[in-house]
Amino acid sequence: MDKSRPLYTISQNSGSLFSSKPHMTISQASASPPTTIGTVTFHNWSRTIDLELHGRAIPFEPEGIFTRAYAYDSPTFGEKLRWECDGVWGADLVLVNGKGEWIARFDASLFSMSKTGKIHIANGGIAGMALDEIVVSGCAMVQHQRRKDSSGGGGFPK
Repeated sequence: MDKSRPLYTISQNSGSLFSSKPHMTISQASASPPTTIGTVTFHNWSRTIDLELHGRAIPFEPEGIFTRAYAYDSPTFGEKLRWECDGVWGADLVLVNGKGEWIARFDASLFSMSKTGKIHIANGGIAGMALDEIVVSGCAMVQHQRRKDSSGGGGFPK
């Protein structure tokens, strides 16, 4: 894989407090013009995150009141998947299936000079819609963690 050429581009819309626009738009960078594969919308009064993947709405919901794990019904894997916190201080994220097997991992690189996170895929053969799903849901989870951390844990961004 060519590390100098991005596979995806992410644009963020901070918008106003009550904006209905997606907060993130993820596009395939290789398409000309870039093709939107998914969007992410956060809510101020709910912990639910709205994902849209190739035009299909996917509710992304917390697993419980006191958990940092989020789950969704995967249209490409055909089962419920969940992103959960892992690693030092819970900064890293791991996507697991119903059997607890990891599918993808996001390393936050807290102690790296470059501060560049990395997504690792368990099965190198994952591509197409499945890879798009991992990227969109993973970006949603990373941004959710950042928003929560910047608000002091209350869920509202500063």
